[in-house]
Amino acid sequence: AYVNNILGAAATECETHCVENPAAPQVKKLLVHIHGGLNSYGSALARAQTIAGEMDREIPAEWHYPIFVAWPSGGLDSYAEHAVDIRVGRDEWWGWPTAPIMVGTDIASGLVRSPYTLTLQFIVDIFAGANIAFDWQLADETLNVKAIQALMRSDSPPSRVRVAEGDYSRGFFTQAGRLLMYLGFLPVKAVTAAVVLDGMGSAAWEIMLRRTHNMYRPPSTYDASQFRDDPQALRANLQRESDGAMAVFMRQLADRIAKAPGEYEITLVAHSMGAIIANRALWAYADAGLPIKDIIYMAPACSIVEAEEMLVPYLQKNPDCEFSLLTLHPIAEVDESNFLDLVPRGSLLEWIHRWYAPPSNQGDRRLGTWESALQALAIFNPVQDQVSIKAFGVDGGSMPQKHGEFNDCPFWTREFRDPESTRLY
Repeated sequence: AYVNNILGAAATECETHCVENPAAPQVKKLLVHIHGGLNSYGSALARAQTIAGEMDREIPAEWHYPIFVAWPSGGLDSYAEHAVDIRVGRDEWWGWPTAPIMVGTDIASGLVRSPYTLTLQFIVDIFAGANIAFDWQLADETLNVKAIQALMRSDSPPSRVRVAEGDYSRGFFTQAGRLLMYLGFLPVKAVTAAVVLDGMGSAAWEIMLRRTHNMYRPPSTYDASQFRDDPQALRANLQRESDGAMAVFMRQLADRIAKAPGEYEITLVAHSMGAIIANRALWAYADAGLPIKDIIYMAPACSIVEAEEMLVPYLQKNPDCEFSLLTLHPIAEVDESNFLDLVPRGSLLEWIHRWYAPPSNQGDRRLGTWESALQALAIFNPVQDQVSIKAFGVDGGSMPQKHGEFNDCPFWTREFRDPESTRLY
């Protein structure tokens, strides 16, 4: 009933918009937005209200009715669930008594691994500093991408994917100030890297991943304990279709659109871990006939392999659908500062690579960094004409310069995601 109310309101509002703006396309344009990790319900809903207000001020041709998917992805509550509830993938009664053991083990693990953690962070920071201060490319990935970019600019580029990288132009004094901040809090960074990010962060990441799956099939699907004394209920549980909130929404959206063919157009926007949720929607409902015209992934936290197995097949089946991959500038990616610079530099995607889910191969790297995306061009070979990749520049107060700033930008406009647009936001 809740989902039907949302979709009904969307249809009514779209019809009203078309009547009031006869020059605009006479089609019900929906924008489905899925936020990423490290967001509470409260922060997600507050941001949704802000974005909706900004979208209302757009010109008629750019207007969409926004539907926001909010899911619990806060860092502290994710770690708390790991500490006191989840054991071997299940919510167990003995989670609370063993919570001190879990927390102590996480902290001890981080401390034991600290020689590796700090060495890795030192190398990454040295490479980033050399690139910023002297334009020295010491990292293999940076050299690889430079070679790929040169080849893409040649007379016979290896791919028709449109790519563009903005300029990095922070001033001397800005960079000097950032260097002093970095050096001043270096001892604190060492502690937070080992204990918070490495020791406890990976556990919170796993719970956030669990919650992305719960949006399609809740844990009760795989746990018969509450049904084992009722054969009829047990039988129903073994035959139930996916009934997580996202599954219900997608199914009812598909049903409504099937009754009004040609009347709808969908833009799917996902930020960070939202891309993991979006990929599963594209995979599970690939044959539902959803008229998705644009897919916009902003710094997606899905892996390259996940995109190849779920996103690319959808694009192949829907040749009129365009995919835009938006990333931070590669230097901004590794030099992002958060929490008053008390934690190691780097975006959430960099933290995933170093601590939360270190990749066992290149395909496990997160798609949403410029260096990962450029080196993964091969996965887009079947859909080259449908794909564009854009890394935003860094210039004074421009945005986005941080992983979390994408949602503060007009992502619903074509100009924002157009690789040929050089406008600063």
